[in-house]
Amino acid sequence: LGLNFHNANFGALPGLPSCCAEYQDATGMAPVFAGLIEVPVIRDLRIQARLGYTSFGAMLSTTEVIGNEPVLDDGPVPTPTRQDVEVEHSLDASLATIFLEPTVGYQIFERFWASAGVRGGYMLNPTYEQKETLYQPEGYTFLDGSAVRNESSGTIPEVNSFQMHAAIGLSYE
Repeated sequence: LGLNFHNANFGALPGLPSCCAEYQDATGMAPVFAGLIEVPVIRDLRIQARLGYTSFGAMLSTTEVIGNEPVLDDGPVPTPTRQDVEVEHSLDASLATIFLEPTVGYQIFERFWASAGVRGGYMLNPTYEQKETLYQPEGYTFLDGSAVRNESSGTIPEVNSFQMHAAIGLSYE
């Protein structure tokens, strides 16, 4: 299981409509599957290679208060009105990746190993789902009668499918 940390500072994906001022930090958890090959070089040193699959996806969300927004009130007969509303902007990215990770492992203490290397990966069909949801005042909707707008999904545009990362680790055997 992998833990993903995202430090975002954008409001929209390239070429896609969004009213979000700025997405910020997010975390996510995703499965990691890998096979490992180790070749001893000398007693305390070994070369390692992992081939695997992981996802770097996470749900980015931020809330915003929009003043004087045209909405439908929650009365028996919905009536157009202007109201300060609270909305949540959400962007869920699916970033599945296959990777190759060559590293060098060194035994620092008996049964304790440190490793370092690089991870090269390729994203498989990076996709997204985004929407803006009206939360407050409760029961109100946007003028089209829905509490959700700017909803879209598809392939993430202008993505860099090739990924390169540093890889460090500690292990106990």
